[in-house]
Amino acid sequence: MEHVDGCVVFDLHPYLVVLGCFMILGGICLQYMGPEWQQSFMVFIVRLGTFLIIIAFMYEKNYFAFFDPSEPPEKKDPVKAFMGLVFAFVVQWIVGWLFKYSMRIAPTLLGVYVGWYFAIYIIIAINGLGDAFTSAKVTHDTIDPIMSTVYEAIGAFFGGVLGYCYSAAFIACV
Repeated sequence: MEHVDGCVVFDLHPYLVVLGCFMILGGICLQYMGPEWQQSFMVFIVRLGTFLIIIAFMYEKNYFAFFDPSEPPEKKDPVKAFMGLVFAFVVQWIVGWLFKYSMRIAPTLLGVYVGWYFAIYIIIAINGLGDAFTSAKVTHDTIDPIMSTVYEAIGAFFGGVLGYCYSAAFIACV
């Protein structure tokens, strides 16, 4: 668990092997159960993805500073935290309901999620690379928060377009 110099190093390989086994077993069970279970699972994945994206967006905009012990007390607002959770639950329910009755947009929504997360990973990588060349006392973002929101929207848009245009290939990949 610890590196020779004392810094913490996590080895996630055993956990990923177990996760991969569960995913393969779950895929086999879904194939055996038929299309109704597959569609229910897709609704669950879309609802979970919507909830996590809304939560991540709210966290990025400091709605959950109430739960973060590193935030100063003047930023901690329990009403904002509660409203962020309520908003995430309501939006995931609405998206799940719409998704259930319009399966045609399923690959598009999954594409939006994948594009948004790829954009987040790229932004994090660029900000991390930019921090590597600054002094330890200075913290700054290579990509500022406003532009990161723009890049997230662009990533979600292109992911949705790919999901809509290449739906059969996209579902097979996911």
